Amino acid sequence: APAPRRVHARDTARRDASMRVWQPIKILDYSYIILPALKLQAGVPFKDMYLQYDSFLSLLAFAWMKLGGTPYNFQLLGQLSYVISIVGATMVMKKYVDKKYLVLCFFILVFFTRVIAPIGNTSLCFQITPLRIDLWLLLFVVTFFKGINHVANSLLIGLLILFHRNFGCLYLTAYLISIMFIYFLNQRPFRYSSISFWGQIIKGFFLLHKSNFLILGLFVALAVFIFGGLIPESALLYQKIGIGMIPITKTSFYWVILALLSFVFILTLKLKPHLSQKKFEATIFLVFLTIAGSMYFFGRSHENNLLILSISYVMVFVVCIDLTGIYLNHNAFKIDANTFKRNLLHAIPFIVILFMVIFYSASGVEKSKQIVTAFRNREWIVPEKKLIDFKSIRQLTHDSKKVYFIDHRNETEFYYDGHYVPQGYYSPYASWIYKKDMLQFFNELVKQGYYLVLRKGNANEDDALNRSEFEELLPDIHSKYRIEQNGIIVLSN
Repeated sequence: APAPRRVHARDTARRDASMRVWQPIKILDYSYIILPALKLQAGVPFKDMYLQYDSFLSLLAFAWMKLGGTPYNFQLLGQLSYVISIVGATMVMKKYVDKKYLVLCFFILVFFTRVIAPIGNTSLCFQITPLRIDLWLLLFVVTFFKGINHVANSLLIGLLILFHRNFGCLYLTAYLISIMFIYFLNQRPFRYSSISFWGQIIKGFFLLHKSNFLILGLFVALAVFIFGGLIPESALLYQKIGIGMIPITKTSFYWVILALLSFVFILTLKLKPHLSQKKFEATIFLVFLTIAGSMYFFGRSHENNLLILSISYVMVFVVCIDLTGIYLNHNAFKIDANTFKRNLLHAIPFIVILFMVIFYSASGVEKSKQIVTAFRNREWIVPEKKLIDFKSIRQLTHDSKKVYFIDHRNETEFYYDGHYVPQGYYSPYASWIYKKDMLQFFNELVKQGYYLVLRKGNANEDDALNRSEFEELLPDIHSKYRIEQNGIIVLSN
């Protein structure tokens, strides 16, 4: 009899240790992806739903659930994307750099900055996974192996414009700037002032890229037709009202990154005769893609977002070391000075790694142990605690399907496990921007015979905030009946 108890205690200790790294996901953040996917299952078109993180992630969630997955293990897809993106980027860098020790440095730095250093679990919020942040890697790979004018680039950007509009529009801008810069640099038209000559140059530019422009134009038109516009509403709303906007501080590490980008750009131009055309194009495109991706940092400029974007920043850093080595090889320095500079150059990546190890030693060692423990126990996710009493809800709502759930945290559980369909344009409930519009929607639901449901729950922070907000809304919701039972409040006519 004692043996099973000891085994149970040991298993519990292991499980608790792994939970510190594979912590429960932020279900509210996932709700911005899952609830639109549930609407898709109910046949609601994209134009009739609010998409905080664009349609791509919700389409992934839709496919995931169709294949037998659940919202509670959807984070596995995010975790897998880290493996693919880091390993894939490392393999590309193996082909890109001349010095192979830089490949190892790249992998170590990316692992530290993308996995160890950021706050929380890698898939705590699905919006920070490579499936949203690092799709630019596909464009870089195509450019490095096939050239920037390859039709695959326009197809990829077109798909991003259609399904991943926020970043798709940014990458489209980076692509257009890159191809214009590279084309005009190759043509060198600035020596001439003839209008006819400039006309020929511009005509040649459009003829060279006519297939790409046609593809991009078709995808832009399709995005406007499906979604009603090219720029996502979420981006326009947040820019308009400035929710959570934080200026870049004077002490931000981004200024170092900006200087690094400038240096790499100038060095690439300097070394153009010594680089292959594809490597030159890929490096120029990388600089503009990195700047475009940095828009995720602009506005909400807290330093953790720099770590979220770190694959591109580390790649630019490693490219800088590689290009500097090429520069030293093709310039006449004194032998002693050249040797010193070369040795110093080789030491820089290891100095940066040492700095990272020291700076993140406490959290890094602990997080690494937790990751090893989680892998040893094969516990990739932490199950969500089920908090909703569906039996009471169905009893209070007379088993009606016309139910709307007001909750900051548990909407995914309610709609997925309860087999209800999310209603209205804004889902989850927390995505409503203006209170007056939300109240008007609530009152319209009540008139249509819907039940508004709140689960009071336990006195934790989320529920306390939820109760106080709900109590604030109650006087403005015009319902005839208010029923409370087993911690559940129901409003209806």
